[in-house]
Amino acid sequence: VWAQVLQFTSNSYIWAYWGNMGVTSAPAVYTTNGATWDSTFAGVWHLSSSNAAGNFPDSTASGRAATNNSTTGVAGQIGNARAFNGEQWLGMSSLSITGQITASAWVYSGNFNQDGFIIGKNPVNNQWELFFQADSGGILKWRGGGSENTVFCSKPSNSAWHLVAGEQTNVNGSLYMDGALAATGTSSAMGNGSGPLEIGRYGGGTPGFYFSGYIDEVRIENVVRSSNWLWSCFMNQASNSTFNVSG
Repeated sequence: VWAQVLQFTSNSYIWAYWGNMGVTSAPAVYTTNGATWDSTFAGVWHLSSSNAAGNFPDSTASGRAATNNSTTGVAGQIGNARAFNGEQWLGMSSLSITGQITASAWVYSGNFNQDGFIIGKNPVNNQWELFFQADSGGILKWRGGGSENTVFCSKPSNSAWHLVAGEQTNVNGSLYMDGALAATGTSSAMGNGSGPLEIGRYGGGTPGFYFSGYIDEVRIENVVRSSNWLWSCFMNQASNSTFNVSG
């Protein structure tokens, strides 16, 4: 549960009630517009279940469903995820983002030392993308609008779930792994063409950098999130029992 509180005064509290139908003294429930994801979220794909058409809904107001291309279901970090095992991917319609971006996903693989795309916008090398590359023992890369400038760090440990995120403001790029800053550097300015988005590969060439492993909870945001925000996302989703104490 995410709660936005505009102001705290002295001795203020946030109360959460669930699982007790006998509660009679709980305060009234208040909402604003009922939206879980505000306008800073350009796309959120939980990848837990498909709609009637067999596609995976975008939970934001954008409604940009991900078309399934042979991926299969598997237990994920948050509910279910999708398995990518060679030539499977998910495709979405184009998305306009300029200036700032945060792209993140939970990933799992028995071998992260691979050429595999997590999420990106086509055509490759002139829009933006987050991917693994089989180089120097395996690296995670963020790239903006040109192949000459990338931000990279060493791959995470194999056979475990990891939250990876790439960010960019103008030409300043950053990589986060499991809620911690992993690398910063210069990245070419992002393109903003009309090409489609893809999860699990890029569609502009051969072999297509198909990802081998599992992907869960993909998010694209049109802002650069703070280090505290990304740490909170990781802790909230990976280790909620230590991040949040209830009683």
